[in-house]
Amino acid sequence: MVPATAFYSEKQLDVVTSLSRATRWRLRQCGDFPKPVQLSPGRVGYPVYLIDAWISERLSDA
Repeated sequence: MVPATAFYSEKQLDVVTSLSRATRWRLRQCGDFPKPVQLSPGRVGYPVYLIDAWISERLSDA
């Protein structure tokens, strides 16, 4: 089980979502993808639970 405080990096999202960084950016701009969390001045991460929920939502719509 993944801890509730775990984060995906941009590179991990490439694999987990099969979406490019540009596509995720476009989805975020229209509110269709979770926003990243600023972890440090040069690092952002995406909470695993939000990404997993986003994927589950898409699977349930299919």
